[in-house]
Amino acid sequence: MLKNFINTNNIQGVVFISGDLRLGAIDNGVHAGFPEMCVLTPNIELETRCSTDLPGDWSEGFYDDTCTGYGLVTILQNPDRLILQVADQDGNIHISYTVLTGNQAIHSDNHARARNH
Repeated sequence: MLKNFINTNNIQGVVFISGDLRLGAIDNGVHAGFPEMCVLTPNIELETRCSTDLPGDWSEGFYDDTCTGYGLVTILQNPDRLILQVADQDGNIHISYTVLTGNQAIHSDNHARARNH
């Protein structure tokens, strides 16, 4: 329903950010229709797997090796763009993806395994 509303009203520059899977992941929009970043859990110790479910498909891959970490969103101008980044608890960037206005990607620099499940 939300996707239909966005498309029907020609709303541009939409990016989704969530943390419900408890893993770090970025998709360029190929799977959901919009760029999306899933953020790791910042302060948690788990004895089993990190994520709450199977990771799914992410164009830029996913990262859950350390279970804890965070997401960074950097807003820049000239040209207008967002840099989405997934970092582990020590600040090491594992996935990075840049989105221009109009949802056009210009750069992907990933240190994580680009995995789809």
